[in-house]
Amino acid sequence: MNLTATVEQTTPRPVGPPPPTLILGRFNPGDHIVAVYRYTVPASPPERICFNIKITGGEFRNVCLKRKRGTEGWFMSVESYGQWVESALAPAPVPSAEKPDLRIIGNLAIDRILTVQNIGRTSTPSGIDIKVVRECFVEGRWVPSPEWLSMGLGKRTLLAGESTELRIGTLIGQCPLGTTKVRIIVDPRNEIAEMDENNNVVEASTLADLRIVEFRSYYPIVGIRGTPGYRLYFDISNTGVGNAGPFFWEVSVFGDGVWRSIIGERVEKLDSGKHIVIEKNVGNSIREGERIRLRIDVLNEVPETNERDNVKETIVPRRP
Repeated sequence: MNLTATVEQTTPRPVGPPPPTLILGRFNPGDHIVAVYRYTVPASPPERICFNIKITGGEFRNVCLKRKRGTEGWFMSVESYGQWVESALAPAPVPSAEKPDLRIIGNLAIDRILTVQNIGRTSTPSGIDIKVVRECFVEGRWVPSPEWLSMGLGKRTLLAGESTELRIGTLIGQCPLGTTKVRIIVDPRNEIAEMDENNNVVEASTLADLRIVEFRSYYPIVGIRGTPGYRLYFDISNTGVGNAGPFFWEVSVFGDGVWRSIIGERVEKLDSGKHIVIEKNVGNSIREGERIRLRIDVLNEVPETNERDNVKETIVPRRP
């Protein structure tokens, strides 16, 4: 039995947007499957690790595991930014009694070595080599790399129950400029008859994913932070696989039916897994009770896995 994780988009709660972090599952040391990706939680796990998961509709989201210390040692908690993550027990795959069944396991967002398994009860045909290819999604179509990928130890066939390593190197490999997704396919021409032909592919986005973690305004006590007036505080993270930058952010205030820009700046770079906290003094440019809005990547310069989480609004609080 393995733990599986499914990812669904959340809808905003009636009282406001979802909290930035939803911890809804726990993974103890051992083998687990996250969607179609396997991750073995070590006895001394990393502080944080992310998986790129394909959800309904073909979009990609990152699911991150964060290290926690429990009463019996380390474990990994599911940490999700704006998505629900549900854990459930799933039975192990049932091997075929008549055919081989090739399966590819790994997470392209983080792994440089994948695993190819034959979970069937018969060997792959000796006269047909197992082929593996990397394909790159660019300009609306999948483009195969010029060379086949080689399985470990020069293997060309797999016995029943046998597995082998597949070294893929970097995620992009020899993909052309402008690639937005990468996939690795075992037996791409379907030359080997299998019980299940739907477990031969792993896929990942190569894009960044900018998100607004927090956005608020406040009025500091006069004399503590210098010039009196309202200040802005916001936290921008990049939870995608790719690095982001440059991009602009902009804060606007709503009045007389229109949004009026009051401040904005350019961010040169925000690497994958990093975040940036920005505080700005806007003085009397905003007033108590007004709606203010933060937009990031205003000019859509950064290709992202999700372009719909780049805006956040809030209400200016009362002065102390």
